Amino acid sequence: MFTPFPDGSRARVVQAYRRPYEAPFRAEAGAAVRPDFGPKTDIEGWIWAEDPEGRGGWTPLAWLDRSAEPWRLTRDFDALELTVAEGEEVTLHFAESGFVLATTADGETGWLPDGVLERLP
Repeated sequence: MFTPFPDGSRARVVQAYRRPYEAPFRAEAGAAVRPDFGPKTDIEGWIWAEDPEGRGGWTPLAWLDRSAEPWRLTRDFDALELTVAEGEEVTLHFAESGFVLATTADGETGWLPDGVLERLP
């Protein structure tokens, strides 16, 4: 479920996280995607999908229009995940199905599992 954070929301990384792949897809709303039901995840609400060039990434099911073929993104999406160290602080943008879109101090924006973050007051 899409949940925006108030402006200026921050969190501390309580467990280091390493991005699992370097070149996931990114596409604008309306872009066609092809689901791949092979890869599995324990995180509910995500599916592996590929863009027309064959680049893949975990994609929120809630962000896909599945009413016709091909499936299409309903909002702009970048599947990039972040690599962060324990103790690092990040700015939070929104949460979706167990992951958080965040920005590091050096300006890189990407996804992190919610479980590796502790919200700051």
